[in-house]
Amino acid sequence: MSSVALATLRSTGESPGSTTATSCPLVDLLPELITQILLLLKISDILRVRQTCRHLFAQTRSQILWIRIARPLLRPSWGLLLQVIPAQTIEDLVFRAKRLAAIQRNVSTDDDSGGKDIRTSFEGVIVRPRDSPIWLHLIRGRWLLVQLNDFTLELWDLDDTTYANPAATWRQKLQPQKTLDICIQGDVIFVARNRNLELYSTSDVEEALSPQNLATRSVSPFQSLTYPGVSPLLHNPKFYINPPSFLEASSRSVVLMRFIDNFWEALILQPQQQPASDPQRKYEAVNAHSLASSMGPIYGVSFGEDGYRSAILGCDRLAIHYAKREEDLSTAGAHTLVSWKFPDMEFDLPRPGCVAFDEATGICAAGMGSGRIWIGDAVLRWEMKKVDAPSIPHQLPHPDPRWPQLPPFYFWDRGYRGPHSDPDLVGEVAPGWSTAVDYYIPWRNEPRMYGGIQWFVENVMGIPGPARTVLFSTKLLARDDIGRWAEFVDVNGRMFLVKGDRREVADGLTLADVIERLKQGRFGTIVVPDEGWASDCMALDQHIGWYKASDLGKLNK
Repeated sequence: MSSVALATLRSTGESPGSTTATSCPLVDLLPELITQILLLLKISDILRVRQTCRHLFAQTRSQILWIRIARPLLRPSWGLLLQVIPAQTIEDLVFRAKRLAAIQRNVSTDDDSGGKDIRTSFEGVIVRPRDSPIWLHLIRGRWLLVQLNDFTLELWDLDDTTYANPAATWRQKLQPQKTLDICIQGDVIFVARNRNLELYSTSDVEEALSPQNLATRSVSPFQSLTYPGVSPLLHNPKFYINPPSFLEASSRSVVLMRFIDNFWEALILQPQQQPASDPQRKYEAVNAHSLASSMGPIYGVSFGEDGYRSAILGCDRLAIHYAKREEDLSTAGAHTLVSWKFPDMEFDLPRPGCVAFDEATGICAAGMGSGRIWIGDAVLRWEMKKVDAPSIPHQLPHPDPRWPQLPPFYFWDRGYRGPHSDPDLVGEVAPGWSTAVDYYIPWRNEPRMYGGIQWFVENVMGIPGPARTVLFSTKLLARDDIGRWAEFVDVNGRMFLVKGDRREVADGLTLADVIERLKQGRFGTIVVPDEGWASDCMALDQHIGWYKASDLGKLNK
């Protein structure tokens, strides 16, 4: 069909400037039929048809045509309905999507680490005050929302490549909320929590919210699912009610994408086989499928709108990964589409969670502690753009201004000369255990301390505070025995044992109970068996990365 149509057009000998089109049989057809014929052509052939006459030039610019072409490329999750996007914009997005797919196809499968695809130049840079960016969100590949640490919200137009001023600014006291994810499919509400998935009935929620229901009514999940395997805390989980086709999920399944231990995984929630008499549909969690891996500590993840690609903010680079199913990642490594290496990393740090990504266009952004916001575009321009970024102070920025105070010392610091050298232990309530936290570690319980126990409980354990260390092992005071450090933490009246790389529940016990059992040598009866608390290793990796780059870390190399 394609060759016949083109041969007919070539026989007319007309050009876009022609005023008559009667000699071309194709132009006598109804516009709807012409659109159907054009849809049978390759895009390159549609562009050739455009060069034949004015009538067909207009037909190849039809919004209906480009909506039909765009649907399988831009997918339903695109920022706006295609019907309200101009035809020229849809056409541009189609070409970008095609080029992005071609780049992914051309990535070498022999060396999938992305080493040879590392770019040294970004598409642009937005400069904000030092230590100010704390959150980014990218809309339609063009509009970048930036939240600063004074709760100022800025809207930047990435098409304005000067990046001189934001397009709009809002200054309000907006307290950012840390959440996981929620989605609705049919009559089921899926809620991702730190340790489990909860499923609610929409009818129960609607009844509880009904104006006719005057009494306060809580809603309970009809099903709760634990995550398969031994899973730490989820990092930036995201639901997809239209699972990516490469996962081959069954009908009415929901997919939860997650990043744990540097691995990008997809967890499929599929309906169970159950009797027709059971009105409530139940689900089961299928073992997670590994999709890709990242190299080094991760500071942030932004999943694509359709789950095919993700942007990863690493310790020294910004990378776009693409998903593959059922591969041995121990040998294949990260599936990297493209990556950019940050400059001046001796004096700069990525801002935790400050990454944005638009999957359809391949545009991404990363916020740094220096105030620079780097803009990356996977689809190269015809000429590599040279970006001249202003210099930054030769001083490491704050690791996370949401926690403004920094620890003055660590016990393993060579230069530390603190009270640990006292011959008699202060506050010793059981052999090897002391309650004198404020004496030995005065910064540990400061509520706004980066690396303090409040930071640790909220960012590593994923539990809202308040939290206080109430008892610690005096082995902490012996630098050579730091690996055996342990502390008991009170979180909203619930006791936890934090010991090395383990977090365990001491449920139902008060501080007095714990001390009494320690006096009796019954340490093993304090924690609940097999109740290790899930943790987010990413927050710890970020803390260690900051420490190594800080003046404290440099002194202790």
